[in-house]
Amino acid sequence: MSQPDAPRGIEQLVRDTLVDPRRRLDPPPGHYQTVNARIGRARRRRNSRWLAAAVGVVAVLAAGGLVMDQRGTGQGPSAPPSPSTPPSAAHPQYAFWRSLPAIGTGEPVDVAAGDGWFYLLQESPGTVVRLNGRDVTTGASAPVPDKPEWLSVDAAADRLWVGYREPTGMAKVREYIASTLAPLRDVPVTDVQVFQSVAVDGELWTGTAKGLFRIGQGDQAARPVPGAGEMVFALALDPTRHRLLMDSPTGVNALDPGTLAVTQGARLNFVKESIAVVSGQVWVGGYTSGQDRRIYHLDPVTLQVTGTSPINDQVGPGAILAAGVSSLWVRNGADDTVSCLDPASGAVLRQWRRAGGPIVSLPGIALTVSPPNLYQLALGDGCAG
Repeated sequence: MSQPDAPRGIEQLVRDTLVDPRRRLDPPPGHYQTVNARIGRARRRRNSRWLAAAVGVVAVLAAGGLVMDQRGTGQGPSAPPSPSTPPSAAHPQYAFWRSLPAIGTGEPVDVAAGDGWFYLLQESPGTVVRLNGRDVTTGASAPVPDKPEWLSVDAAADRLWVGYREPTGMAKVREYIASTLAPLRDVPVTDVQVFQSVAVDGELWTGTAKGLFRIGQGDQAARPVPGAGEMVFALALDPTRHRLLMDSPTGVNALDPGTLAVTQGARLNFVKESIAVVSGQVWVGGYTSGQDRRIYHLDPVTLQVTGTSPINDQVGPGAILAAGVSSLWVRNGADDTVSCLDPASGAVLRQWRRAGGPIVSLPGIALTVSPPNLYQLALGDGCAG
């Protein structure tokens, strides 16, 4: 049998895994590279003579003083450059990042931000750490039941929520006072996967494989929200309009958290969607195939498509979005490249190679998690976080 076309084969294999509800917003670290290696293995064997020759050429060039990119090809960079190191000669357009010293003994899982503080979630052992948003020093820490999966912060209400899963398979959340990390209560959510969460007005909203759930003050268990659909994968807060945005079988919808009134928007051909609202601008990304766009800009009132971003042509099979304070963050579905976009125009301001997974920012500082590491991105070029 002939070897399949590599880009098309990679995209199809990636898409075949995206419907797995056990995963959250992105494929496992290194997934794309693994698929790529699998597809190209036979081709590499056939071309081993040329590979050996190429290695010899690289060795000669290196001996002659040519600067090569040494940042590795695994889940994250193998030798993080210092902020003073010049850019790679092969990729001068990419900005710097640095690996932060280990914080505690756990491995980073997720990170969130609010009111000048970062909140780092770790596993083995389960821990949540409150980090100063200026110098990333530890302000407080508290234990979390294993196995922790995600966290969400409501700075205005001084609340932090950490999601974890019990050995029985039940998903639960532990509520903390955000400023002190004092635990308040544990609340069961559902026995299926929790994909996304949003904390607002002292309440937690979670998108799950069984729809949208809500935990209000005093609730002993999460309550399903009627009319929210059978599965809610993407969920985001629109702080400008004080509403929730979520995906549904009918499209991107807006939900008023007070009245539960729903406004229907554009129906997009996505799987594994993500929604981000920055400075009032609404963006939706996801995975798809063929010539379909991977990222859309929506009108904030009608929630209909108004455009896209130049980054659409770079992200591979999909785009994973996250909201910063003033920047729109986009992670390539094909690899660990992270881009900082102007939320109004979608213009690419700055990019980082192999910068990891979940990303969050405060004014002037951005962090990203790529287990087992935590990285800080060098901002600039209009990217302020």
